[in-house]
Amino acid sequence: MKGTVKKAVTFPVLSLRYHGGTQVLIHIMNALVERGYLVQVVVPEDRIQPTIPLHPRIQFYRLPPVEPLTKPKLIPLLWTMAQKMPPSDLLIANFFPTFYPVYYVSKREKIPMVYYVQDDERPFYPGFARLFASLTFRPSGVHYAFVSEFLRQRIGREGVVLPPGISNAFYPDPDPEWQAKKQGRKALLYIFRRKARLKGVPLFLQAMEMLKDRDDLILWILAEQREDLALSLPTLWLPFLPPEKLRKLYSSADLFVHTSLLEGFGLPPLEAMACGTPVVVTDSGGVRTYLQDGHNGRLVPPDPQAIAEAIAFVLDNPMQTQSWVQAGLHTAQRFRAQDRAHAFVDWLETLL
Repeated sequence: MKGTVKKAVTFPVLSLRYHGGTQVLIHIMNALVERGYLVQVVVPEDRIQPTIPLHPRIQFYRLPPVEPLTKPKLIPLLWTMAQKMPPSDLLIANFFPTFYPVYYVSKREKIPMVYYVQDDERPFYPGFARLFASLTFRPSGVHYAFVSEFLRQRIGREGVVLPPGISNAFYPDPDPEWQAKKQGRKALLYIFRRKARLKGVPLFLQAMEMLKDRDDLILWILAEQREDLALSLPTLWLPFLPPEKLRKLYSSADLFVHTSLLEGFGLPPLEAMACGTPVVVTDSGGVRTYLQDGHNGRLVPPDPQAIAEAIAFVLDNPMQTQSWVQAGLHTAQRFRAQDRAHAFVDWLETLL
């Protein structure tokens, strides 16, 4: 790190795990350290398992273990988070539960606060949780940043739009071992999240049922664990992978399918595009930032028939979809994580 330390920027988070939103934050943290800032992370000590490198100069303020994080543990955790917040020049929240301790400390200490909104969390939670998520968009004196113009308009709050990017770990890199696992078929890659709402799993399953008679197709499904699903197509279940291994999987697949109903941005289709893999994506909002139907992939309505037809078209017209692959590679170059993280830091510096 060159020169003296500038100012302290603090990120209170509930976890540092493999989720896409967490990776976006880590890229920003690393970029801040590279600019000479002191980066401080307040996080439960048993929820630090990042899949991408953290800069060694990042300082941790570890909270007591909370795993599994249940509702009765959440309020005490957030109060402890507020009490353990180190002296800071800027606070950044990125999830509605962490908004509250950050807002409390921001007002108490008169410290600028940023809320980096990566998704509309209101539809994901019922009852009081939905109310608390909604209330985070009402206070004055908060600097709001959104990952897409779609999300900013959906929330209806003024703020800057700063899209994230994907790691340099993603580029075309097909693996002979994965190619051999196809056994002459074409591989469709899908990321399965049973517990995540609005990820469109029923749409995917219905579309696969419509394609069950294809004898040239095999499913590669990434999931936390193998699921007991009535899939008629040959299926290979895979655990979530770090970027270096995921790159080879993306690159070896013949098609990536994403069936979410709502995304603030949506990183996986962009990762697949960076690896030279054609994509079929439901119009979940934020993906419009980078995906143009018929130019660099297929953007279809959230309808099983439309999804199945788009998949069949890609599988049956490899020459025609090759132009999408080339356009997708160019698109991915515009959304590299390091560049986007430094653009975010440029904006933070106007606040500091």
